[in-house]
Amino acid sequence: MGSVSRGVLRRASVPVLVVRHAAGAIQRVVIGLDGSPEAARGVRFLARCKAPKGASVTLVTVVTPFVASSHVLLSPAFSGQIRADVAAHNAKERGLATERIEKAASQLADSGWRVRSLVREGAPLYELLRVVTEAGADLLVVGVRGRSALAMSTLGSVTEGVLTRCRAPVLVVP
Repeated sequence: MGSVSRGVLRRASVPVLVVRHAAGAIQRVVIGLDGSPEAARGVRFLARCKAPKGASVTLVTVVTPFVASSHVLLSPAFSGQIRADVAAHNAKERGLATERIEKAASQLADSGWRVRSLVREGAPLYELLRVVTEAGADLLVVGVRGRSALAMSTLGSVTEGVLTRCRAPVLVVP
């Protein structure tokens, strides 16, 4: 994408569709959810759109788990407590992600979309692009953060990454 396209995206107050290659009918949509208000707006935007006959949406949220590194200088009891705390934190984050995705799935199903929900673990950009490929998506919907005057020079690392690497058209919702 050129500098004009990125400038439009950085300053847009309405959703912007970026199509880098020829696009066909939209039947399979992937929406990336990260818990941000912008991602929730992407869900609401799509929920207001009439679902084409046979169309489906795959909602995906990615949890980046913490990993307890081993500390040979710590006592086994203390290391065990650290591992337990990390496991509890990861379980809580996965639970919150599941709640978030179920709420979005309900909104879209009420609008007539067939919905599939995925909670993945790993690097958000990599997992989101992998789901786009697996689903054979015709469209990816992402929210964009960094809307303040100071932060307008960037779109966010995941949004920048999908704009550069995604094979499907990308709908960016501010």
